Amino acid sequence: MNEKLHEYNLANIRVETLTYKDIFRFGVETHIGLQNTDIIPINIQIDQAEFVLRGNLKNLPSVFLNQNANDIQLRCNCNAKINTLCEHQTFVLQMLIGKPELKLFFDKKLRIEKIKKAAEAYGMSEEEDLEKYFGLKYADRQTYVVPLNPELISVDEKSTAFLKSKLFEKADANKAETETLQKSILVFKPNKFLDSFSLELANCSITKNGSLKNPLVAANPLDEVLKYEDIETIRFYSALAKIQKDVQKADLNSLNFIINNPQNLGFYISENENAQVSSLKRIQLEKANISLNIKVNFKEPFYEITTFVAINEQQYPLNDLKIRFGNFLQTSDRLILINDEELSPVIKYFAEKRSIMLIHPNKFEIFRKEILDGMSDKVAIEYTFL
Repeated sequence: MNEKLHEYNLANIRVETLTYKDIFRFGVETHIGLQNTDIIPINIQIDQAEFVLRGNLKNLPSVFLNQNANDIQLRCNCNAKINTLCEHQTFVLQMLIGKPELKLFFDKKLRIEKIKKAAEAYGMSEEEDLEKYFGLKYADRQTYVVPLNPELISVDEKSTAFLKSKLFEKADANKAETETLQKSILVFKPNKFLDSFSLELANCSITKNGSLKNPLVAANPLDEVLKYEDIETIRFYSALAKIQKDVQKADLNSLNFIINNPQNLGFYISENENAQVSSLKRIQLEKANISLNIKVNFKEPFYEITTFVAINEQQYPLNDLKIRFGNFLQTSDRLILINDEELSPVIKYFAEKRSIMLIHPNKFEIFRKEILDGMSDKVAIEYTFL
């Protein structure tokens, strides 16, 4: 059943000029039970929001606030029959002007000051219309300035240090372990309690036409080492045992031994931690010549940086590739090993984060010197505007 809302307009008043005196003049005394109550914004946007009251009192109503050029419009579903602000509207306004993280959405001067400060990291603090490029996001009881275009990135000391740590750090050769094999196959599958993938050696039966049958039984690759004298096979199972628990921490030598695959085992991916034959997808593991190409173009008002990966000289937009298991690029049913220790973190960063980056001219020279020049010996960079 729809309840009639209590509506009240504060004419010729805006939140940026609103005072406690104004609220007391148009409002009523609030219930003592509201003293330990907080207001929670729902779907808050510039000049409008719904506020839910949360406190010791039960069945508290919601207050809707909308601000236009000349006044503040308030609605409350308490259905009060008075000619003033109801106690809930009064309480919301009192809380609103005392909470800068909420007042920002209704006070343009305050909002522009915060956006201008955040825009310094993007080299854009002197732009005339900053709200064309930045907006506000409320989360975890805080308000953040965010770029409206997700491809716009900041270039300051903190972000540059982060980029450099991601792009230029040497790949760590950390040890790891997995599980394994009978018609023996190898299965990439997610770990149950970790945000990572294992490479499991599994045994299973096959039908007369060669199809796999459940169950898949995990096997220990170290048990297989003792069955062979061939050095390549011994290296294969030893490498598998080393990296099986977390493929993302595998060293390149181990991955190369596994890709050599002297026993011609089939590789599969399961997106489920409890792998079943029905959930398996056949894939091909490959080595290839991989390079990264970066194109820098000036498109008013930003520098646009686009990235491509060349696999055996064939160009792929990064949007068409997916980083898998920390060390591979996936295209269709192919997994291609990133077999370059120095280039690997660079490719991983661009593949995981973004294929297009926008940088304001005020920050481009810093980005070029700190980031692009630092990778120029590993990556082909084309400046189209020169």
